[in-house]
Amino acid sequence: MNRRQHGPSPSHPGTNRAGRAGLLALIALGALACAPSSAVGPEGERERWQYTGEQRVPVSLQLEGTLTITRIDGERFEGALDLRSTDALGQSLRQAGLVVGRRSGGSVDFEAALAGDVLRHVGRIAGDTVRGTWLDDGALGGALRSGPFVLVRVP
Repeated sequence: MNRRQHGPSPSHPGTNRAGRAGLLALIALGALACAPSSAVGPEGERERWQYTGEQRVPVSLQLEGTLTITRIDGERFEGALDLRSTDALGQSLRQAGLVVGRRSGGSVDFEAALAGDVLRHVGRIAGDTVRGTWLDDGALGGALRSGPFVLVRVP
């Protein structure tokens, strides 16, 4: 099976994928290092969200995992996404990486750096649920990949 079709893949020589993911990681780590302790979620608690989704293009995958928000500063937030993708044959791949994004009004927009890929998520907030679409536009040398996602806040 082509690894590219089964979720994020490692960077390939000659592409800028590792550079962009590395830059995203450095920005997030630098911001975390400078953050005062009160910048962690409300009342010092981390926010945890159950993540479910699908990859519909180029092949079908089921996505499940956890988004943990470790820092909130106004509209901006940072954290980590731990995700497992499973294909139709039951083969799965675990991926984890940093997340940076923002909430504004009733919407959320964040990027997750997973195994050299950057997946952009845009969704609408309704109570303790976020529904939206994620996209890897292939700008870093890969194939276009996308699908829907749902986040549900874990109490």
